[in-house]
Amino acid sequence: MYYLADRDIVDAIKAASNRGVTLNLILDPNQNAFGHEKTGLPNLPIAQELLNHDDKINLKWYNVNKEQYHTKILFVKKANESFIVGGSANLTSRNIDDYNLESDLSITAPNDSELVHNVEDYFKRIWENKDAQYTVSYEEYAGTYTTAKRALYYIQKITLFTTY
Repeated sequence: MYYLADRDIVDAIKAASNRGVTLNLILDPNQNAFGHEKTGLPNLPIAQELLNHDDKINLKWYNVNKEQYHTKILFVKKANESFIVGGSANLTSRNIDDYNLESDLSITAPNDSELVHNVEDYFKRIWENKDAQYTVSYEEYAGTYTTAKRALYYIQKITLFTTY
């Protein structure tokens, strides 16, 4: 996910981990946007919050340079079927609450379908770094979350005055 900031989504992730669900997240570290340096918000504080919540939440950063991990996909695998959402919307209030005009597609499919196999294979490939270094550990960018960035994030969180 490029941006993860919607409080309902963050709370749902925490609630799922409280129920014993293991969650694997790959986020963009928000260090670059179209060649311009960024602050790491909102993903740095959200990542820290989620990892401090429960050890059932696993998180890696996409290994970016001057590009972004602009993928917006949610993949939930249940016992017999999977739920996939993909499209243009980030998991932010601006996108989820229709402030930005976004387009997403939601699919529920049996786990033995070709689509579910392809999505799962894609995720495993980048999570496990098959054929390339797609992801890096949380610690790779954790140190870039400074006190100043923490203050900025909390001001943005309270005022809802953000660019994401």
